[in-house]
Amino acid sequence: MIATLLLATCALAQNPPSPNPSAEVAKAFALAKAENRRVLLIQEDADPAVNTALSALLKSSKIGRELMYEYAKVTVASDSETAKPALLQIFRAEGAVLASLPEAELRNQAGELDAAILLQFLQTHEAEPWDALEVLKTARLEAVKTNKRLFVHLGAPW
Repeated sequence: MIATLLLATCALAQNPPSPNPSAEVAKAFALAKAENRRVLLIQEDADPAVNTALSALLKSSKIGRELMYEYAKVTVASDSETAKPALLQIFRAEGAVLASLPEAELRNQAGELDAAILLQFLQTHEAEPWDALEVLKTARLEAVKTNKRLFVHLGAPW
């Protein structure tokens, strides 16, 4: 019983659910829309061991890098302990569900959560890059229309 409580406490400390999930979800969608990203919705499992393993997996270097540049990540608590919804869902910035990955599909032959499967899932559903000339053209038109200056930053996230 003490070990179960300890695991539950560790899982919550590593990947805490949001106190206001709807606000966090709205913030993630706003960020995704502004920065041309996808939203990765992580639904907590009723099993704290799964939450702990997933949290460790998301902190690995390759997956962490993918999440940093391509996804707005938000964690929500599962609605029910008996229902097992999809563990991971990817949304377009507009709100449409793009893909789901249930826990069973995230496991390898040994029954462990697999980083390679998760990384392939994330890379497959990255947002298409914006056309820089179109973004510049739209920004110039908006600047002229609102009588404001335009700041052009030539940079890359890496």
